[in-house]
Amino acid sequence: GIFIIGAFLLINQYLNVGEFISAEIVILLVIGSVEKMIANMDNVYDVLTSIEKVNKIIDAELEPETVPGALVSSETTLIAAHQLSYTDSAGMSVLRDMNFEAQAGERIIIRGSHAEGKSVLMKLLAGIYASSGGVLSLNRLPFPSYRRGELRKHFGLYLQNESKIISGTLYENITMGAGDTSLDQIQPLAFMLGLSPLIENHPEGYQLRLKTGGENFAYATLRKILLLRALIQRPAILLLEEPFLGLDIESADALGRYLREELPATLLFIVTDDGGMIAGSHQQIVIETDHIRIIRP
Repeated sequence: GIFIIGAFLLINQYLNVGEFISAEIVILLVIGSVEKMIANMDNVYDVLTSIEKVNKIIDAELEPETVPGALVSSETTLIAAHQLSYTDSAGMSVLRDMNFEAQAGERIIIRGSHAEGKSVLMKLLAGIYASSGGVLSLNRLPFPSYRRGELRKHFGLYLQNESKIISGTLYENITMGAGDTSLDQIQPLAFMLGLSPLIENHPEGYQLRLKTGGENFAYATLRKILLLRALIQRPAILLLEEPFLGLDIESADALGRYLREELPATLLFIVTDDGGMIAGSHQQIVIETDHIRIIRP
């Protein structure tokens, strides 16, 4: 269309030949520059997005480092909630005035019809959420009193939508946060959870590469890997949210026996309706929509 207009102006002597050629050259250069700019918009967007992410990291508040409060040993573990409450971002009360105590070696069942309440309690215990009211304490000190990084070394976490697969080897995903861990420590738990076929039948074994989010593996397999990560540390405090989902009957039974018999010093909080775990529990926290009950044997 631009060339037609130029030809019309030239024929009607509004432009001479030199002006026509110059105008066409300028137009072609402008069009070429615009095309290059459009072609590079993806790169510009990626750069701007990266800058924004870096700014978020730089501007993020550092976690307060106060009392160097590591757990001395699992035998001293005591978690207590006093008038513990949580209100969500919409102003809805999820938990209100919760009171309980739990110590090393106890198995605490969290169940009930209020799915959000159970999940929120686990996140409060993990230090992912901060309470809206009341106090959650560890060994008589409120959670914020501790260095969070040091505190997390003593927790094993298997939480819905929080535990993640990272880009790395299978071994790295299993041992993340656990320091030096031998294959002799991993193998029995991998067998118990039904991961042995994956490891034994793949030529790379524990060096098998996983993508971020584990998109190259079945959902049930990813759950087993994340569960193994939580268990391998033999932590002082173990938080498990619906760990039996996705396991075959044999693996679920083996996991139940392991949790009941092989962790005598671990304080276990577990969201489940499994009858065997409930029967062997030290107390139950039953979270309903309109009330909370604590049940002790």
